[in-house]
Amino acid sequence: MLGWSFMPWQQQVSDVANEIDPATGHRFYRTVVLSVMRQQGKTTLTLPTWVERCASWPGVSVAWTMQTGTDAREKWLEEHVPALLDSPLASQIRVRKQNGSEHVKFSNGSIQRLMASGKSSGHGKVVDLGMIDEAMAQPDDRLHQALRPAMKTRYRDLAMPDGSVRKLPGAQLWIVSTVGPAGESEWFHSWMDAGRQAVDEGTCERDRIAYFEWSAPE
Repeated sequence: MLGWSFMPWQQQVSDVANEIDPATGHRFYRTVVLSVMRQQGKTTLTLPTWVERCASWPGVSVAWTMQTGTDAREKWLEEHVPALLDSPLASQIRVRKQNGSEHVKFSNGSIQRLMASGKSSGHGKVVDLGMIDEAMAQPDDRLHQALRPAMKTRYRDLAMPDGSVRKLPGAQLWIVSTVGPAGESEWFHSWMDAGRQAVDEGTCERDRIAYFEWSAPE
């Protein structure tokens, strides 16, 4: 619907990251870490990911950010919003561009918001999908710490006023970036170390982490 298809590497990430836990019906992996070189198609993977989440489930909340709020706003205005407005989904969304309250609201009540990079970002909100793009620029884990409580209650089904039960897709955090320069990007590198270790030790399922890396040899 957005006008493009995934490349093989994007399809691999999407297929694995969106695996369903048969025991709960929620997303199996709670954390998705992706390291890929520049200009390889991060946006054409992450944009459909959050759009699909919002369009497929009512009342879903997505928080998306980049290295700074300004960078996130520019990319959102120049790439995300035009792609949506040029698609068949345009009739199902309402876009608010006012600085500080930018969001895409879907007709089913789902919403995607831009998240600032401050320590208080995400506080007081619930989040079903958090996406930290260009994570190499994050100086510490402040965004992760802000998102964790916002996502905590989204792993369970919700009882609706009419007595029915609404199954949520399961909260998930995506951490996406290029590797970044040596000696910097310590927070993102710590996730790369954890992901590599989980793959090497075969503990990805236990740790609920899906790790993907495309990079030059050491």
